[in-house]
Amino acid sequence: MWEAKDRPDLARVMLEKLLTIESNPEVLFMLGSIELRTGNIKLAGEYLRRLEQHYPQNPNTLGLRSLYRVNTTEKQALANARLMARAGNTKEAAKIMRQLFPEAPPPGEVGLEYYQLVSNTAKDQQTAKSALDKLYRDTGEARYRLAWLKLQSNQGNKQTILQGYESLAAAPDVNRQKLRESWWAAINRLAAAPATLPWVRRYLKEFPNDQNAIEYLAELQQLHEKALRIANDPAVRARQTGIVFLEQGQLENAQRELQNSLAKRPNDPKVLGNIGLLRLRQGVTKKAKGWFQRAARAEPGSNKWRGLIRTANFWSQMKQADELLEAGKLAEAQKSVRQALSIEPNNADGFALLGNILARGQNLAGAEPLYREALRRDAGNTSAMRGLIELLSRNGRRDEAQTLIAEFRQNNPKEANRFNESQASLLRDEAEAFISAHSPSHALLALETAVQLAPRDAWIRYDLANLYGNLGLQTLSRRVMAEGVALTPNDPSMNYAYALVLTAQEREIEALQRLARIPLSTRSSAMNELETRTWIKLRIRQATKLQAGGRRDEAIRMLLLAEQRAADKPKCDQTSVRRLV
Repeated sequence: MWEAKDRPDLARVMLEKLLTIESNPEVLFMLGSIELRTGNIKLAGEYLRRLEQHYPQNPNTLGLRSLYRVNTTEKQALANARLMARAGNTKEAAKIMRQLFPEAPPPGEVGLEYYQLVSNTAKDQQTAKSALDKLYRDTGEARYRLAWLKLQSNQGNKQTILQGYESLAAAPDVNRQKLRESWWAAINRLAAAPATLPWVRRYLKEFPNDQNAIEYLAELQQLHEKALRIANDPAVRARQTGIVFLEQGQLENAQRELQNSLAKRPNDPKVLGNIGLLRLRQGVTKKAKGWFQRAARAEPGSNKWRGLIRTANFWSQMKQADELLEAGKLAEAQKSVRQALSIEPNNADGFALLGNILARGQNLAGAEPLYREALRRDAGNTSAMRGLIELLSRNGRRDEAQTLIAEFRQNNPKEANRFNESQASLLRDEAEAFISAHSPSHALLALETAVQLAPRDAWIRYDLANLYGNLGLQTLSRRVMAEGVALTPNDPSMNYAYALVLTAQEREIEALQRLARIPLSTRSSAMNELETRTWIKLRIRQATKLQAGGRRDEAIRMLLLAEQRAADKPKCDQTSVRRLV
């Protein structure tokens, strides 16, 4: 304890008393190291001689021998290492220390100095921290814990480190001056913000006369009071709430709060910039650019808003390219996306969209390297992955596409299911090829796997149900579709596909019930035509049954209803209805 408190005189008194009771290698080592520290080389040599005579194999003997050497014959080398360290040349200092102590560092202060100097790489630092942690657990000496915390300062959790210094304050053997220096250095690494206040207060409980800490506490309190005034400003609260809503994707709420803040703080760059981000999320890229420009004028020194102006320009060109692609104007779309890439040359989305444009124009050879470039820059780019998978499938290279998906899953286990739908589409294409090759068993396996990967895809289910129906497995065919509508009961495509299957199996009433679940506002012309055909087919079937039962008048009435419905729909086959009438 006295040695740690830099009182070698008191430590020496305690050790000499111990030595009168019994000869002990640790006592001899500590006495020798104290004499070396205080410059009494001759007496230190005497303690080393006694250790070598009575305890030749003891680690303390080796430790004192090393200390004696570096304080006598190699004193200049140790001084050079310390000089190098102070000059910032830690690499050279570490090299000298390793040469001085090739076997192991000595115990005590020089050993601590060794670990601090050699920990100039991540690997060496971890070795040093492990050694110091072991020394602390073995001895319980605070100096080893203090040195460990100091090494941890640049890498570890700041709160844990500060708590470690605080807990050491209660250790009776801690060197309080060294603790004070290290603890205060750790506090200075924190941001000058109100959140640092509690740590300064806890430090001052142990060192209440530290004038630097007292002045810093006053500064932080002023910052805290200012932060409270700002936080209590309704416009600032609205701004912060709006930003939180924006981060959560609640765009309507974000717009309301940011507009409220804007009304009171029209030149607040954070409000202006976040409205720009809101507009960017909404896809209104030109308006977003205008808001970013206003934010840049309100905060001229900020690089953030200038960068977002470029981002808005990029996405404006991308949006224009998307719209031109949808309109089939491929040359104009290509020009627009190339302009976008001139703004952000490394953007994976730009390469993927350019690939989509070329693929739409049947230039698959040109599209493939663009998709691969997008994936090189962003391995999980959804547009590029789907485009490349579809391209490979169209070229009959489905094995390559499957490998591409498998590699993505291996490299991104947390997103293993992201491209399930794409793989299901591949399997659907494979099934079509198997059917054409008269291999229904392979087609069944492919479609059954595809349904597991994309259970909500109506048309993969339809293909599987259709194949079951063609194989005479009508119950299984209907079950596949029933499972689909159980997952998505209100999906128009799923109900329409189920109705097609039911109609093909002459279950018109069930088919009409399924079509009735599709709102008129979401129906396509094909859905309406299927309903008409199914309704007419049901009436003809009912008429045929009535005719067979001798109820000719009712049969004619049913057929007349069918003819009237067919007359309302020119595409329906009216001839067959009239023939029956």
